[in-house]
Amino acid sequence: MLKTRLIGIALLSCCAFVAQGAVIYDNGTQDPTTAGWYSVNDDQEIADDFVLGAGANVITDIHWWAHYTTEVIDDDFVIRFFEDDGGLPMTDWFLELTPGAVTRSLVGTNTVWGVDEYEYWLDVAPIALTAGTTYWISIVNNVGPSNYDWSNSSDSGNAAYRLSTLDDWATAGREMAFNLTGGNRVPEPMTLALLGLGLAGLGLRRRPRT
Repeated sequence: MLKTRLIGIALLSCCAFVAQGAVIYDNGTQDPTTAGWYSVNDDQEIADDFVLGAGANVITDIHWWAHYTTEVIDDDFVIRFFEDDGGLPMTDWFLELTPGAVTRSLVGTNTVWGVDEYEYWLDVAPIALTAGTTYWISIVNNVGPSNYDWSNSSDSGNAAYRLSTLDDWATAGREMAFNLTGGNRVPEPMTLALLGLGLAGLGLRRRPRT
């Protein structure tokens, strides 16, 4: 009977998927009337905070806005997730993604530099975080010269920056343009059926020996 119970629980945990498609955190789109902030190489790293709700705490897609102050060059992105440390990111990240080039689409013009503004997005394997907890995300483009700017958000708030991964974080009076898409982890229909069989097995009893 115990074995049947364990099989049912294992099926539920290993066969779950993520119901997705909605924006689960919106930090605002780009403000094309501001210069943005460069986040490149080991020259400067920018991070911004976010909190996910209880009903949607699994990230499957990352969107952000940025522009190039000179020519458009090949991208080499590094995306990091940090826990919160009293209103700033922890020094070390708990998750790092290195997708390199990602999808981008032209969305307008940055009026400060007179250059094209882009929206970027990256599909990721489901990242399940704790609901109601503050986390930080940084998006760095390892492109060499500091000609890549993560766009400022149309919302107000405080991001954080550091001049290298060896330096302490400091607060900056601006928000960065990004949002997170995803959902919550739920079982597939087949999982529910198998789980039902497992739970039904809990009601079986051995016949007494005669």
